[in-house]
Amino acid sequence: MEYKTCNRCEKEYPKTVEYFFTKTYKQKLANGKIKQYKYFRHVCKTCHGKLLTEKNRKKRCKELGCSIENYKKEYIKQMRSSKLKFKELVDIDYLERITILKDVRNGYEFTTLNQYRIDKPIFKEKNIRNGNLKRRKYHYKNKGKLSAYEVNQASINALTDARIALSLGFKVDELPKEIIETKRKVIQLKRELGLTTPRSKNKINK
Repeated sequence: MEYKTCNRCEKEYPKTVEYFFTKTYKQKLANGKIKQYKYFRHVCKTCHGKLLTEKNRKKRCKELGCSIENYKKEYIKQMRSSKLKFKELVDIDYLERITILKDVRNGYEFTTLNQYRIDKPIFKEKNIRNGNLKRRKYHYKNKGKLSAYEVNQASINALTDARIALSLGFKVDELPKEIIETKRKVIQLKRELGLTTPRSKNKINK
């Protein structure tokens, strides 16, 4: 069997189409006829693929305006940008981007990032009033970010199941719903009669 050495990796392979691509060369003879010559390329198929990859990568680097070293980073950035509906969100923090896209699914009409940051509190408040935020059981009517104290105070005012169970010395999953609801009504009645206030710093009266 005849063998051929690859000019790139300098490895020797059988001179067959399994290892080398072929190319047809046409030559015009003196009598005007065209004669075709078929020969094997000077690089093996593996190296041929690598050469094409390098060639295409250089072409893409020129289009992206980056170097070979930064190609992967720029390519990923471009692919991510092409899949995003709003191109302005490419360079922002991942969690903020997810939040914006979630609000868009909930009905927000995105125009610009700056406008979204202005509209965000208003949009959240509107959804709370309309009952569109299904995942939250208790809404504290906040227009911005609450402090830890405000969250705790709002929990007292809202009489959450967890707060009522805590006042009885249990976890929320350790009490039947009927007991929690009964305790809630007792506390609400005491508040109406002025016997206790929701802003008390102590635990809810038993």
